[in-house]
Amino acid sequence: MRNWLSEFSRNSKRPAGKINADSLADTLTEFKSFLHLNDACTAVLYAFCTLRGKKQHVCVGEIIEFMEPILTQDQVANSVEILVVRGFFLFGSEGPFNNFYDHISLTHPAERALRNSDKKALPTYPPNDYDHTLMMIYARAVSFRNRSILLNEWLAFTEEMKELRELPFVNHLFRAKLSKKHRAIALFTGILHQIDQHRLEQSTLIQLFCNSALEIARLKKELQDPFNPLYNTEVLERYKNEHGMVRIGAHPIWACMIHETDEQPKRVVPLSPALQLFDHQTIFPKKLFYNPETKDKVQQLRKILIPSNLKKFEQMARKKGEPGGIIALLSGGPGTGKTELARQLALETKRDLLFFDVTQQRNMYFGETEKAIKQVFDDYQRIRKQSKFPPILFFNEGDAVFASRTEARGNTSQTENSVQTILLQEMEVFDGVMIITTNRPESFDAAFGRRILLNIEIHDPVAEVRAELLCHLFPVIAKTEAKRLAEMYTFTAAQLGVFRKQWELNSIIKATQGSFQDALEAYLQPLCEKPRQRIGFAA
Repeated sequence: MRNWLSEFSRNSKRPAGKINADSLADTLTEFKSFLHLNDACTAVLYAFCTLRGKKQHVCVGEIIEFMEPILTQDQVANSVEILVVRGFFLFGSEGPFNNFYDHISLTHPAERALRNSDKKALPTYPPNDYDHTLMMIYARAVSFRNRSILLNEWLAFTEEMKELRELPFVNHLFRAKLSKKHRAIALFTGILHQIDQHRLEQSTLIQLFCNSALEIARLKKELQDPFNPLYNTEVLERYKNEHGMVRIGAHPIWACMIHETDEQPKRVVPLSPALQLFDHQTIFPKKLFYNPETKDKVQQLRKILIPSNLKKFEQMARKKGEPGGIIALLSGGPGTGKTELARQLALETKRDLLFFDVTQQRNMYFGETEKAIKQVFDDYQRIRKQSKFPPILFFNEGDAVFASRTEARGNTSQTENSVQTILLQEMEVFDGVMIITTNRPESFDAAFGRRILLNIEIHDPVAEVRAELLCHLFPVIAKTEAKRLAEMYTFTAAQLGVFRKQWELNSIIKATQGSFQDALEAYLQPLCEKPRQRIGFAA
């Protein structure tokens, strides 16, 4: 039984690029006969096996260097692509899910066939013509990503895809009426996203598709524009995770076409950079504590958001020709649980949370801010239509957006007033669920107040609730001691949470802490010495 891997790796100490054709001719002829591949593919496989005898991972660039001057760079790149399509190679040191894209590795069937000289184990072509086409596009895209081919070659390859317009995903790409460069960016991004299963960073596209500082500046602006045809033609989408990192991938509708499935996309992400989508399943459940009068109002909001109840409310509103939206304002001091309430409501009612980031909404260009705020509501309605339950549009610290309009003159004031006018118009016809939080409800324009359906004030917890918080967060405390501390000190759940983290951190680093109760009381005492700023107007 012949082991081609070990046989070629014996020659691995020979300097790269100096192949003795005469001494290897017979062996390579036998190797070619075993593989049933052309001369170039056989030579590339030989080079891979030889180089792997030196190191664990092999790069395409190393094979190009090894094969000079027998094969050109283009010949090596084309051969690698063929071997990927045929099922001999995977990109990445551990396949397509690794970050080392220039690395290639053998597939399991190829490894077994070469080790055992087993013809039955040799990889075969993809099972159908469609899969073969996808793998061909993918292999060419990775060659471009690895810089084995030039930008003009990838542009030309993309235009050649016109011949395959009978395929739905290709037809969708060309019907989008994008520029030649945008079409090339879309095909490159979409195919890598769907096969490598990860979105691309903007920097990757800039490095590959730009040759000058001017081109970089233009492409950056285009990729950051939510109204770019790449996005609004449902070809690509921008995805922003909870850490603020933006990546670009295939739009869910286009992704379904690439995979030839009729399934509707389960999740649509916002195009607006001012919105972040949080999956309700990623929210950690927490028990919340409120004063009796607040608890009743919170329970009312919970019941309204039950899908069957919300559906009935929407139907009743439509019969009267009114929008069926639920807009709730949560007001209260810092740490009273406004934001956490919105998160828990999203979890309990299985609604994703669309978090509005005011810093991303503001734009230095005159007129862009108004477009951006309109995009927020357009995004919400688009996502709402494709969601089982309407998501929650969440404005945290809403006073930064819903503040009273000003009569001052100037571009900034004019922009702020225009944004508030758009907000009023959108709230007037809003369908769905919106929750706004604020520490300063008195700063809201009166016109916004008329459009808010539920107004829930969350005050600092009273002594009875403070005792419940202590017992819940610190079960080691006796009820009598919790009652004493609650009557002596004022605090919120957020402040207790800070203390718990500090105590746990000190426990990990084994810092001297003393008794738990002494440490807790020492933490609570200064809190009472700093009066909390009250919300609303003084009586």
